[in-house]
Amino acid sequence: MHNFALPTELALEKLITQVYEAADPIDQNKLSTIESQILQKAKRNNAKNLNKIPWWIVLVLAGGFATAAWWVGDVLIEAQDTEITNKQSPSSDNIRATENRENNIRSESADEDAEDQTYDDHDSPIIYQRESY
Repeated sequence: MHNFALPTELALEKLITQVYEAADPIDQNKLSTIESQILQKAKRNNAKNLNKIPWWIVLVLAGGFATAAWWVGDVLIEAQDTEITNKQSPSSDNIRATENRENNIRSESADEDAEDQTYDDHDSPIIYQRESY
């Protein structure tokens, strides 16, 4: 390891001024040619990179749109299916309530019919008869 002393700010300032004064005077023509070359390279690089989108970004976006469309389709189909099933079949609670009402009505009407019924056909030999269409 070297044990050089760190330069102070004054020493650094003197070194910079010495280098600057020792340099050749600035040639404006050289600066303008360097600047024009840099600008031309920058324009070429920008023109090439503007139309190039990485392929994986395109794939991710396309996959995202496809997934979103698939999900929306499933949601809409499920919504239509639930509407159809709700319209076609009532819930089990509704079925039980309807059956209870019908049973109550049948039992009341059966009681009334039993009181009013005459037993003329009670001894009939026909037990079961099918209707022909």
